[in-house]
Amino acid sequence: MEIKNIRVSNLDGAIRGMRNPLGSHDLSASSWEYQESVIFRSFKIGDNDLKLARSLIKAGSDHRKFMRQIFISFDLSMPEYWWKQYNTYKVATVENSTSQMHTLGKRLLEKEDFCLDEDYPEFETLLSSINSIISEWQISKSKKAWRRLIQIMPQSFVYLKTCTITYETLLNMSVSRKNHKLKEWDWFLDNLIPQCPFFSKLVE
Repeated sequence: MEIKNIRVSNLDGAIRGMRNPLGSHDLSASSWEYQESVIFRSFKIGDNDLKLARSLIKAGSDHRKFMRQIFISFDLSMPEYWWKQYNTYKVATVENSTSQMHTLGKRLLEKEDFCLDEDYPEFETLLSSINSIISEWQISKSKKAWRRLIQIMPQSFVYLKTCTITYETLLNMSVSRKNHKLKEWDWFLDNLIPQCPFFSKLVE
């Protein structure tokens, strides 16, 4: 499992739009702060904006629309069985995945290509069978070999996907998936949330 290239965007636009309903932009104290040079800058949410944001979040999803305008993108490598649950969050999410159709079968696989808690003796046999089919596919390019390959692949196979979600989606995930029986959820949340500016302060 790996998560990298985390980027958060449109914090300033979301906070600005948050004040549109009551036209209270004059109360905003959020701003961009330049650090050391004009090349690097960080966004700081002012106390008044933080207070308003928290109250809107607690009021429910109809009131915290600004959370849907804060975007997070990241590269994530996770096993297929976890991606199936992630796909529950199809609203306000986008993903570009490694193509099974184009990449699976290009090389023989190793244990590191799978998410396993321990060394299972039976997995060695399965991996050997998978690589045997891959070798056959590489030589013959037959549809039969390809179908055998995708049908025998276990759910522990790790896929890389570049994802985009919103703070609203992350909030829903943190509430409904925390301490889930799939430990990958806690790993995902524990590694993503600290890299999302102000998220923990907004939802505390």
